[in-house]
Amino acid sequence: MKSIKNILGAASMMTLALSATSCTDGNDWDVDGSLSRLFGVNSDKLTVETTETTATVTFAAYTSKEVAEAEYYVFELSKDSLYEGVENANIVTFGEDKSLTTSPVVLTGLDNDSKYYMRVKSISSTTNESKWVYYKKGQSFKTKAEQIFNEVSASDLFDDHVRLTWTAGAEVTHITVVQTDNGAKKQLDLSEEIKAQGRAVVSGLTGNTTYLITIYNGSVKRGQLTITTPAPMPAADYKVTLGADVTEINQDLIDEIADQAKAAAGSETNYSATIGIKADATLDFGSVVIPEGMSVTFFGIAGGEAPTLKFTKALGIDGSHSFIKFQNVNLVDNGAAYFINQKNACTIGELSMEDCKVDNFKTTVFRMQKGGTMTISNLVLTNSIFTKCGSGYAFIHADANKAGKFDNIKIDKCTFNTICTTGKHFIYSKETPTTSIAISNSTFYNVNGGGQFFIDFNKDTIGPNSLSILNCIFSKQPDEATNKNIRCSATPEIAGCYNTNDWFKAFTGLTALEYSSTDLFTDPANGDFTIKKGTLTEKAGDPRWYPTED
Repeated sequence: MKSIKNILGAASMMTLALSATSCTDGNDWDVDGSLSRLFGVNSDKLTVETTETTATVTFAAYTSKEVAEAEYYVFELSKDSLYEGVENANIVTFGEDKSLTTSPVVLTGLDNDSKYYMRVKSISSTTNESKWVYYKKGQSFKTKAEQIFNEVSASDLFDDHVRLTWTAGAEVTHITVVQTDNGAKKQLDLSEEIKAQGRAVVSGLTGNTTYLITIYNGSVKRGQLTITTPAPMPAADYKVTLGADVTEINQDLIDEIADQAKAAAGSETNYSATIGIKADATLDFGSVVIPEGMSVTFFGIAGGEAPTLKFTKALGIDGSHSFIKFQNVNLVDNGAAYFINQKNACTIGELSMEDCKVDNFKTTVFRMQKGGTMTISNLVLTNSIFTKCGSGYAFIHADANKAGKFDNIKIDKCTFNTICTTGKHFIYSKETPTTSIAISNSTFYNVNGGGQFFIDFNKDTIGPNSLSILNCIFSKQPDEATNKNIRCSATPEIAGCYNTNDWFKAFTGLTALEYSSTDLFTDPANGDFTIKKGTLTEKAGDPRWYPTED
């Protein structure tokens, strides 16, 4: 084997060589001047802010008495990697004209919604240029997405088509439409006439479906929208759209529609009708009792703002009905005081409101008073907003003392603003058991005053078989702290729910926030419950109020 002597001998030779070198007069080494160069910029202080077509670059240069300062800077951008040794034919160079001399610099002419890599070097006429400094050690930045689409208004959106508009004359080539639930895609190539006008109609859509719509110039995105088509007019034995000459829904009109539905169904006891009400219409809703055996949907047709029904009398639901539904309509108290104030016997499979706004029903919205046997098997409230209702009774109130009940109550994606503030419950049943109460994804503001229970069955030995409150927000309350929370036999399941510090009901399972209602919401006093960015990050409350994502 090689001896230790050999190894030591080699080490000795190296020591002698070093010793000889170190004897240069005054330690003045011989240095190749061609190797000296400028400092590059400080990579830790290299930042980028973008618009659709520009990047503003802020940087800081190193300085030294021994090294000249840069006279200007050259930037290179590419959509591909810029590491040295990588062939790249798509580099765009900025600053070779010596114009980029100080921070910040603005790099223009970029493609929107595009990823770029960047590097920069310092240059001087007296010293060799610096080495390349890479943005975030080779990471990319992205320009903002361009938006040439105009907002789609209610008057442009239908269940089977949408009217799109954008900047007239913009350089565009085609539009893609992608159905988000299944990825189905269609493409609309744009003619010169359509481009000049800046408008197009996309047809063949499906109702109640979400689409991602993108407009392109070649491969470059120039705008993007997400739309959800409204529901189509529900199926029924008989469908009718009220004409512009109809100004009131009254008993004569309902009886006439019922006769048509009976004839179409071939049944006197089980028949259905859908009553279409045109967008932007306002109709009085007079004294009406739904005819025996009739199931009916009052449906607001798309193409504008939801129609308004002004109730001068509470709706009568006597008799037997598979369903009574209100969909995409605004319901306003115009003297009725109640939406439902039932005392006569009835059996309803489903009473529902979907995509509705319900305003100012003075006394309350849903009441069963003393009278005949009354059962609403399913009360369903979905994606609706209720404002300033209930000064006399609970929002959902059954005081028929075991003669009337809402057997299953389901509330989802709703907002309740200023409800039953003067000493009333949210849900009340006078010792009448029910099957279930399920409340989810809803926002409550200024609800349930006077120290009353939020849900009350009058005794803790009576109640629903199941009670769940999930992913809700409870905020502001008309009164101070009280121990009257929920009184019923069921043990509530409460999860994913939050309360502001001006909500005083102590439901077990609520997560207390450090925010007041005004801290959490954008403008609650005026009905804007959009959650402010930087507050609640979890998904809770009515989804329409989630903060917009950047």
